Amino acid sequence: MRRLTSGTAIGLTLVALAGCSIGKKVVHTDEIEQSAKTALAKKLGQTPKSIDCAHDVDAKVGASERCILTAATGTRIGLTATVKAVHGDRVEFDFLVGKPLAIGKGVVERTAKEILARKVGQTPKSIDCPHDLDAKVGASERCILTATDGTRIGLTVTLKALHGNRADYGVLVDKHPLPQK
Repeated sequence: MRRLTSGTAIGLTLVALAGCSIGKKVVHTDEIEQSAKTALAKKLGQTPKSIDCAHDVDAKVGASERCILTAATGTRIGLTATVKAVHGDRVEFDFLVGKPLAIGKGVVERTAKEILARKVGQTPKSIDCPHDLDAKVGASERCILTATDGTRIGLTVTLKALHGNRADYGVLVDKHPLPQK
């Protein structure tokens, strides 16, 4: 079985046009999502947990929509659906699977600072995380908190839940400071 990887191009799939919007033929999001699921299952032998597209697509060659594919593992990956051809009331798509989505380290650092400020009533001088956080529930990143007095303490930021574009985090600070530099 092939795995979803960055830049995986998924073959063409035909879907029926659902209707018209002010004289324009469009493919509705639910049809794009189902079509992408079918193409992925056929091409890779895997069916994603879900695919979420925000907007309908005009039935016009080159029109595209960015969607979010959630793999069976929970990893969220960008997916682009692009109209390849239009045949009467049928539309042919190309699907391109992108890189797994991540939450930028700056967002993780800022959010962890805000959470700690609320929890303990003090804002750390800084929080430094070495990498982006995978946009997958349960993913975690080790970071370093620097207190206002210069003390450095390790902490773990964990992604607890995803609600569309909003994330819930858990922040766990180590019990002991790191050795002095």
